[in-house]
Amino acid sequence: MGFTRINGVGGVAASDTASGVLTGAAVNAGDLILAWVVWGDATHALTHSFGDNVTSSYVGGAHNTGVGAFSEANAAFFFKTASVATGTPTYTFTATGCGAIFFLVYVFRPTGTVTFDAELSTATSASSSSVDTGSLVTSGTDTLIMGGMGCENDATPVTAQAIGGTSATVGEANAFGGSFTVATWYLAKTGTNNATVTLNSAQGWLANAISFINTDGGGTQVLHSQGWM
Repeated sequence: MGFTRINGVGGVAASDTASGVLTGAAVNAGDLILAWVVWGDATHALTHSFGDNVTSSYVGGAHNTGVGAFSEANAAFFFKTASVATGTPTYTFTATGCGAIFFLVYVFRPTGTVTFDAELSTATSASSSSVDTGSLVTSGTDTLIMGGMGCENDATPVTAQAIGGTSATVGEANAFGGSFTVATWYLAKTGTNNATVTLNSAQGWLANAISFINTDGGGTQVLHSQGWM
């Protein structure tokens, strides 16, 4: 029962395309591939290639709702479920004419079949040191929730990652020189929850949360067979 995080990759580019190639554990049929992407231009739409065969895809809301120096940022969750084993594919995100892209991709393996559950319909944004996505209503008894955020300072320590007030597993938090910081965190948890983190100073940020259900109906947990690859 539950989900196992088996792999992941990050990418960044001071251009309109960023790519990353998985190494280590291969993607199997049924694996959930989940990405959080922030790109530094509100006027360009993002396209993506997950480099594998898929049975479904969902594009989260892309919103230029950052504030302050982050006012032109867009951010979105993307996910796909691998329909066949795909080895270690390349993941590519492009926003033609964009000045910068940063992405973090995770591969989670459910014990059953994974289905999309919920996502906040709009990204939350503010200028403060306390990031809070607002409440996400989840369903099911075996649910994975991920929070994602981007902020305008490229040297921002991200601390106190939590889902619904419970300390979450820290994903990646990476800075893109001269531009922004991107972070993710996740936890197996049910009910109504918000995703929160603390920044070291007040600044413009945007954030969202998304959830998935493992339909074998077991208890809720996230295991970790491998670290960030």
